[in-house]
Amino acid sequence: MRRASTPAGKLRLFNALVASAIAVFFLAHSLLGAASFFVEGLVNHVPWLTWAMFGAVGIHVFASAGATASMLTDTERPPSSRKKRHFVLKWTTGAVLALVIAAHLICVLCPENLLAFSHQAKVPFLLLLAALAWHVGIATKSLARDLGIGKRTRDIMRATYVLGILALIVLLLLAS
Repeated sequence: MRRASTPAGKLRLFNALVASAIAVFFLAHSLLGAASFFVEGLVNHVPWLTWAMFGAVGIHVFASAGATASMLTDTERPPSSRKKRHFVLKWTTGAVLALVIAAHLICVLCPENLLAFSHQAKVPFLLLLAALAWHVGIATKSLARDLGIGKRTRDIMRATYVLGILALIVLLLLAS
C-alpha cells in the first residue's frame, strides 16, 4: 500500500480505501440480492449491509469532492486537460450511478410500483450493474494509483471486478 505524505495524498488514500470498502459491500449486497431471487427472504437478514454501504458512499462522495478540488487547485502540478476530462468522466459515471441507485431503491422500497412482468422488474437492477461496471472501469486506474497498485495488478483487479458484475448480470437474467 502506498504511504501518503501530503494532506491531499492522505485524502486520496483514505478515499481509495473507502471506495474499496464500497466495492466489497456492493458485491456482498448484490450477491445476497441475486441469491434472494432463489431463496426468498434472504436479504431481510442483513439490512445493516445496505446502511453501511450508504454511509461509505456518502463518505466517498465528500472525499472525492475534496480530492478533486485539491488536484484542480494544485499550483505545483496542475492537472492536464486529459486529467480534467478523466475527472469529468468519473463524476459523470458516479452521477449516473447515483441516479440508477435511486431507481433501484424505488423498486425495492415500493414493489407495488414495479411493472407487471417480472422480467421488466429486472431492468433497474441490470441498469445498476451496468452503471457500476462503467464507473468502476473508469475509476480503477485512479484507485489503483492511490493504493500504490501496479499496472498489471490494476488490470487484473479491473477485469475481475467487471467480470464479477457481468456474472451478477447473468445470474439476474437466469433468475425468473
